[in-house]
Amino acid sequence: TLPARFLDPVAGRIMQALVPLPNTPDGRLEVFEPATSDSDQGLGKVDYQVNSNHKLYGSFFIVKGGSFVPFGGVSQIPGYGVTNDTLNQYNVVVNEDWIAGPALLNNIRFGYARRHPASITPIQTSWKDFGSRVTLGSEPPIPPQMFINGRWNMGTFGNTDFLEHSFNWSDTLTW
Repeated sequence: TLPARFLDPVAGRIMQALVPLPNTPDGRLEVFEPATSDSDQGLGKVDYQVNSNHKLYGSFFIVKGGSFVPFGGVSQIPGYGVTNDTLNQYNVVVNEDWIAGPALLNNIRFGYARRHPASITPIQTSWKDFGSRVTLGSEPPIPPQMFINGRWNMGTFGNTDFLEHSFNWSDTLTW
């Protein structure tokens, strides 16, 4: 055991405020917290035969979901690495098949995906809250990551909230 006089005051306040004492006879901390997850998905398809040589078809896929992760990021400390994760995604695919001749087929395909994942921690605790003079690199404040070798880890990877778009297109001529 490290004597308290050798412990940095900021580290001491973090330990006192956030790190629970062991609760098992062999000196470990054992905690169970449920994670929740909920999502809805949908798929729609459409086919249209223009004529015997020409066909249009496509699909639309959607997923919307969220989850609560009590030990998000790298955290093993209860209530410290909590994250609320969401994912909203939409995919559209449109195809055209055209038989241009007895031995000539043209297939055009277009696809689009819009993906919006987010992982947000509701905890706004930062180094400053424990008396540190470390300047935050960005807002909002998030719990600091800490790694105690051979013991435990705590913290998250920060908030993420970004939008991704991807497009694809192909035209295949077969003869």
